[in-house]
Amino acid sequence: MPRSKQLDGLRAVAFLSVFVHHAFGAPLLWVGVDAFFVLSGFLITGILLEMKASGGPFFRPFYLRRVLRILPPYCIAIALSAMLFSFDWGRIWYWYAFFAANIGDSLGRGGGGVLQPLWSLAVEEQFYLVCPLVVYLVPRRLLPRILIGAVILAPLLRIVLTLTSATHFPVYFLTPCRMDLLAAGGLLAIYRPQMEQRPAESQRYSLYFGAGCALVFVCLTVSFASFRTSANSILFNSVGYSLSVGFFTAVLAYLIVLKRGPVLWVLRQPEMVYLGKISYMMYLVHQIAIDLVPSSGLIALLGTILFSALSWKFIEEPLLGWGRRIQQRVDLTAISPDLPVRVPNLKA
Repeated sequence: MPRSKQLDGLRAVAFLSVFVHHAFGAPLLWVGVDAFFVLSGFLITGILLEMKASGGPFFRPFYLRRVLRILPPYCIAIALSAMLFSFDWGRIWYWYAFFAANIGDSLGRGGGGVLQPLWSLAVEEQFYLVCPLVVYLVPRRLLPRILIGAVILAPLLRIVLTLTSATHFPVYFLTPCRMDLLAAGGLLAIYRPQMEQRPAESQRYSLYFGAGCALVFVCLTVSFASFRTSANSILFNSVGYSLSVGFFTAVLAYLIVLKRGPVLWVLRQPEMVYLGKISYMMYLVHQIAIDLVPSSGLIALLGTILFSALSWKFIEEPLLGWGRRIQQRVDLTAISPDLPVRVPNLKA
């Protein structure tokens, strides 16, 4: 799937939203995480559909790239947390070793603090385990039904957990309760060709739908004290999260077909695209920077960007390039064992 610069820009906006929420306590900006989920569902589903259609290797290249992309920054973030802060690792290590931080946090048994952002990574990792199997085994014509079913089922699960849990943690952290975000992104990946055939209509409907979701969300926030994540109310857990799904799905649908305009210009600025490219490490370590420099959010942000830029240049990008060369070598050898194994260094 071609990688649009505006999607990197959207990723940068999502990170900055989360950072401002954590550094300055800005309300509602926690929803930046939801943008990450919708975008991940869109990109991963699109990649998997293209891989399946190509008829080539499926699981091996997908998981090789995921391992090289996810594990090194994750291990660096864990190591930094262990060196700079005190945790009872004997009690919590397994949540982070097995990408189950969201389960630990939902039970109130996670590490918290600078480890808190890792819950969303656990959600994505659990998504990576399920999504390839679903795409591989389910015919494309039936895939939208499954994803629509996930979008419908998630709020029902949130209602059940609201009635059975004393806190909002399970609803907020557990993958089944947030799967509507990922599934909505997957639906956009499936219907992207149709949307690109009618860009003006897609833009208009996306704009109206997204604005409607945002307006209803704000009105309910102002009108009801229980319309908060921490309130653990049926109203918010069923309607609030679903409005966030609708809003960010509409935003992404709008950007997919956008060809010009000030929004596109801003998102495609080199600085925004670069921040989007390094946003994964920024997200992992931003809480560390905030806790180290609690008196200055700006310094924490600059430190986060600098550290992530160095990680991208010297660790992440070289590893991804190495992975591409290894994968191409394996694919060429599979086609013909007599082919030479030297492969050109492909661009990122």
